[in-house]
Order: sequence, then C-alpha cells, then structure tokens
Amino acid sequence: MDPFVQAPPVAKAEPAVPLGKAPKWLKKPAGVSFGFGGKLTIFENEPADPNSGVAAKRSVTVSQVITNPDMIQRSNELESALKTEQFLDYCQGKVERVQDEHLRRVWNYIGAYF
Repeated sequence: MDPFVQAPPVAKAEPAVPLGKAPKWLKKPAGVSFGFGGKLTIFENEPADPNSGVAAKRSVTVSQVITNPDMIQRSNELESALKTEQFLDYCQGKVERVQDEHLRRVWNYIGAYF
C-alpha cells in the first residue's frame, strides 16, 4: 500500500431529530382523490418564486365523474376475458358486434394470435 494515501475520515452519525409533522416546504405538488357520488377532487400546489416575490398558488378542483353504463359493461367483459383467458372468444365477440369492416379485420387479426 502507498504510504502517502490515507483513508478518508469517517463521518460520525448523529441521531435524527424527530419531527411532529412534515416541514411546510415538503408538500405534494399535486394529487387526486375520489369521493362519494362520483366526485373527483384534484389539488395542485405550485411553489412560491422567491426571486419574483410571487406567493405560492394553490388550487382545488372538484368535478363530477360521469359514468357511461355501456363503457362499464365493455370494461367488465374485457376484465372477465382476461381473468378466464378466453381471448379468442372475446375477439370473436368483437368481430360479430362491430359494424366497421376495418375494425372487423383488426379484431380478426388480433384473434389470430390466440
């Protein structure tokens, strides 16, 4: 070993200070939550710009989620096909129900994989 090389000094670990709550600067920049009755709440926290003196912007948006029964039925059919691994039957069902010839060919092509 080279006599002129020294190992770096080891830093002494000190115990962390327990905090009662998170500091103000540690906030989620954005988030979303579903509520009862199809409500969707979205919040955004834009940090303040210390150079321009502009205060932090906070916004909360509450919107109504509209459910489409037809889309829910199609989603349930797809989920059922995925769980039971009946991919070919699912594709054949789509071929029978679709009106557009191009989409019919697409579903036939997808069904060919199974």
